[in-house]
Amino acid sequence: MDGIFNTAYWKQNGGVLPGWIVGTSGAVRYTLPPNSADAHGALTNVYGSLVGTVQPNGEIGLNFEKLAEADIPNR
Repeated sequence: MDGIFNTAYWKQNGGVLPGWIVGTSGAVRYTLPPNSADAHGALTNVYGSLVGTVQPNGEIGLNFEKLAEADIPNR
């Protein structure tokens, strides 16, 4: 979930915090929370990785890259 802290609480108490929550690589697959529509992106039952990119000005960008079964080579 991108925007996990985009909640009414943070909107009323100092501002929304940027943040992700990612559970992959064997993590237990929980259902999305009821307020997941508030997030910028919320996916369930997917595999992938969170990739960070740092720009020369120090800005950090995060992007979740999904991994599909077709992406895994045959042995």
